[in-house]
Formats: sequence, structure tokens, C-alpha cells
Amino acid sequence: VDATKGLRYRHLIFVVLFVEMSRVMKDNWLYVQDPSVSFNRFMDMASWNPSLSPAGRTSLIFEITSDIGDSFWSCPDVELIKRVREEFVREFGFVDNSKIIEGKVYRKTHAYPVYGLDYKKRLDVIKGHLGEIENLQLIGRNGLFRYNNMDHSIASGIGAAKNYLGEKVDIESINLDMEYHEEKKKSSK
Repeated sequence: VDATKGLRYRHLIFVVLFVEMSRVMKDNWLYVQDPSVSFNRFMDMASWNPSLSPAGRTSLIFEITSDIGDSFWSCPDVELIKRVREEFVREFGFVDNSKIIEGKVYRKTHAYPVYGLDYKKRLDVIKGHLGEIENLQLIGRNGLFRYNNMDHSIASGIGAAKNYLGEKVDIESINLDMEYHEEKKKSSK
């Protein structure tokens, strides 16, 4: 219990803007490293897949990393929507303000593990205790306390299923090679 108290997570606030355009940008997402805006990434859902939005519209999803109780987490939804909308229109110019028809806010706790100086020591203690539970497998970003991508989290779940069926997949080794599992490798033939 003491070891778990020292592990920290960053939380996410998703601000969704609904836009009267079939697509805002060609890319699926853009990372933002500009201190003049509150969000650090945004996605155009129609660029992921046009069927994710009604015809002629798309959803832009903005991510704000946060801590519970900070000014972002405590900010009313209507203020977050207004702020993100103004920052996006001002800094990017992809969309005329009149094309944004409404917004929505979602808050997600425990989104990203924080690697403190002693996190590995604490994690070893926790995994040692959990390792005593027969047939328990830790998977995904939260189970492994690993900052990984969705493809790595899915791969750890598939590995757990294979282990259940009798294979021997080392789930802890997934994402150690820094390779994306959705990439297809061309054969050298």
C-alpha cells in the first residue's frame, strides 16, 4: 500500500469541438508545444475515419494534461470550451469561429504514469506482491505503469490471452523495442 501511494499519474481533459466541416486537416493529430495554448495535442476524428462523424461535420478533440484540483481540472466546462476554441482559432486558423457549433468536455483520471525518481523501486514492490496471485497478468498502460501507445496496450492484452491459452508471451517485454506493432515490415525477398 505504501508503494502504491508514491506512484503518480497525470490526468487528461478532453475538450471536443464539433465543427461544420467534413475535415479540418489531413493529419490525424498534431502535437502542440506552444505555451500560449492550454492543449498539447488535438485530433480530427474525420481524418481517422470519416464514419466517426456525421456527413459534413467533424469533431476536434483537444487534450489538456492536468492534475486533479489544478486550475484546468477545476475550470467549468463552458470556460474550457471557450478557452480552447479561442486558442485554436487564434493560433491555428484552420477553422473560422462560425464553423464551430458546440463543445463538450470529458475528464479522464490516471491517463499517463509519472516516472518519479523512485517509481521503479515502488513498482517492483507492487509487482512482487501481485505476482503471488495465480493467473493474474498486468497489461496496458495502467497495469504495467508504462507510458506506451495504444498498439502496445492492445499487444499486451493479446499476449495475456495467448498466455491464458498456453503460450508463453513475456508481456513485460512489449514496447521495450520501441517498435510500433501496427507497422508492417517489408520482406527482404
